[in-house]
Amino acid sequence: MILVDARAGSEGLIAPLTRAGLPVESRPRLDADVYFVGRGEGGRPLSIGIEHKTVSDLVNSLRTSRLQGHQLLTMRGGPVPLFDLCWLVIEGDILYNGQGQLMRRSGRRALRPMAGGMTVSELYKRLLVLHLRGGLNPVYLRARRDTVQWISALYHALTDKNLDQHRSHLAIYTPPGLVTPSQFRHTIGTLPGVGMKMAREAERRFGSIRRAINAGPDAWAMLETVDERGHPRKMGMTTARKLEQALVGESQ
Repeated sequence: MILVDARAGSEGLIAPLTRAGLPVESRPRLDADVYFVGRGEGGRPLSIGIEHKTVSDLVNSLRTSRLQGHQLLTMRGGPVPLFDLCWLVIEGDILYNGQGQLMRRSGRRALRPMAGGMTVSELYKRLLVLHLRGGLNPVYLRARRDTVQWISALYHALTDKNLDQHRSHLAIYTPPGLVTPSQFRHTIGTLPGVGMKMAREAERRFGSIRRAINAGPDAWAMLETVDERGHPRKMGMTTARKLEQALVGESQ
């Protein structure tokens, strides 16, 4: 369940998040604009807090110290922080002139200096300090629909499975080969159910395209490679028969 503060500002998120198919409830006076409980390592409850601000509201809250002196202290202050993970969603274009002064739109084309007299450099530095020292992670999004998509992605990433069950950050990079694939692998690797791994094994076993054509499905079915998890994978008779038909076509 995603809880959204019912006060002005964050209450505008309730309808679009609901339309996105998320379980949403409004609550009065939350300690963050958006709050939900995710699944940490081993299923441990993980409290998530999100502050949502437009660029002008962000600048104002920094100038008055409301963000760092009140909201951040509520979310991350004390010996035990209220939230395990905190994000600051910044919605809207960050516009500035040639001198780096933050600007706001006035009509379709005109730009006017933004209240607060802040430069883009100062804004970014303040946000970096809040991130590095305060544990508040900034996210820059252009429009409301981007905010909804991002919150939806965060919610599903932290509730669909335990945090330690995610594997997309783990990978082994294999640089592209410097040697051009042989004619055998180039030809055989494009046939149904083969691929470059199986083509390489077929070249090792048969040696030439002519021998591969004459090998028959029984020999092809026994070819074996290893998948990404290190498990053996045989071609199998069903794929071998389809391949035999394709090979006959290649030889004609």
